[in-house]
Amino acid sequence: MTLTKLLARNWFPAASSFAVVAATAKVAPRRSDDVLCDAGPVSAEKGRSEPAAKRAAASVDSSPKTLQHVIYSDLMHRRREVFLTGTIDEKSAQDAIAQMLYLERLEPGKPLTLLINSGGGKVSAGLALHDVMKELNSPVRTVCLGRCMSMAAVLLASGEPGSRCASANSRVMIHEPHVSLQGSKRPKSIAKSHAQIEHSRMTLCRLLSEYTGLPCEKVEALLEEEYYMDAKEAKELGIVDHVGCSLAAPVPKPRSTVTPPPSETIEAAAATVAPGTEAASTVSTSTSAAAPPLTPEPAAPALISAPPTTSAV
Repeated sequence: MTLTKLLARNWFPAASSFAVVAATAKVAPRRSDDVLCDAGPVSAEKGRSEPAAKRAAASVDSSPKTLQHVIYSDLMHRRREVFLTGTIDEKSAQDAIAQMLYLERLEPGKPLTLLINSGGGKVSAGLALHDVMKELNSPVRTVCLGRCMSMAAVLLASGEPGSRCASANSRVMIHEPHVSLQGSKRPKSIAKSHAQIEHSRMTLCRLLSEYTGLPCEKVEALLEEEYYMDAKEAKELGIVDHVGCSLAAPVPKPRSTVTPPPSETIEAAAATVAPGTEAASTVSTSTSAAAPPLTPEPAAPALISAPPTTSAV
């Protein structure tokens, strides 16, 4: 009797069944060419363990995706639509650039749509997105949903000509850039900040003048203060081309499943006359009407030959 059974019987009667099962359990034999390590099973032939990154990726892929992630992924892949919402900064601009580059590599030259609902943000981040839009082979359609202000208005105007639109109740605002001085406010720092602001202002004036067709002097006058517009005023100014945006999916036309009965089909085919057949029948009818009726010719009389005469000697 083993020590485990003895202890279970004498001192631990309640655990006797567990002890018996533990004593009689069969351990699966381990392969001689496998050893254990911290990273998992290692094959002696290969000499390396299973990559931890592969297991981590499998665990990430198996995690459930949120409904928002599924919706945005479907809109990006099927409709080629990219969203730019909230403040325009390095993070939002990077996300939009990454999606655009992915769609460009996926189907080069196929149009994509940038849906904007933003109150503006950093000029440098917005110009980075603007430059990528202009470098793509795929034309970028811009749509204003809600509001496009400051740098977002410049991105709205930089879309493909003829494909820039704003929803009926959207608002657009343009103004000159500004900066908040932080840290040292020495005269040299203020002068440098002023130079940067002036450079950004001239850049935005040049871009808006190019996209709207307005002279740069008029654009500068509009940028001096916050200039608000509705969708119609934005169209008159040249920032957008259309009021209203068609974002609804096309509705497929139902197929006609009604077929005529076989008898009606045959009668319709018999009633149909070929183009040359009718003309031929008309010509033959007119010819027969104009010609005189044919009369049978009299038969020629039969010729009777006289019998040969013989002279008597």
